[in-house]
Amino acid sequence: MKRSSGRLKFQEKQIPYLHQLLTRKRHAKSDADDDKVEARSVNQIYNTNADTAAGVIAKELSADNIIFQTDVPGVFDSNRRVIPQMTKNQALDLIQSGIVQGGMIPKIKSCIDALDSVNVGRIIDGRNSGALLSAFTNGNIGTRIV
Repeated sequence: MKRSSGRLKFQEKQIPYLHQLLTRKRHAKSDADDDKVEARSVNQIYNTNADTAAGVIAKELSADNIIFQTDVPGVFDSNRRVIPQMTKNQALDLIQSGIVQGGMIPKIKSCIDALDSVNVGRIIDGRNSGALLSAFTNGNIGTRIV
């Protein structure tokens, strides 16, 4: 952990064993026994952002979409308007320019990373009833990253 401006802040780590856990070939042992052995051999506590983990899982599963539900209508531009669609490069520019901050950064980075094998990343307002259904039916909701 790092102390940042008086508050504790966890350092985000990509967890390479997540990839191994999702893609490894199972041996004759049961899943539970295999997991216990792996946990003992790792002998380390990892803290990773759930958005980062979701991105890795979506990518490894070659999901059609990755959708993040949050408490804002989507990704905002510098005038606080929702951006309906953007490319990977546009998303990276928003991060590098400081327009996108805080918890939106791991969501966008996870979308970008997952797009290697996922068709579309979306960030939607999970507070709205029907938002997830609209995202699946290509409704004009939130921000699409393509």
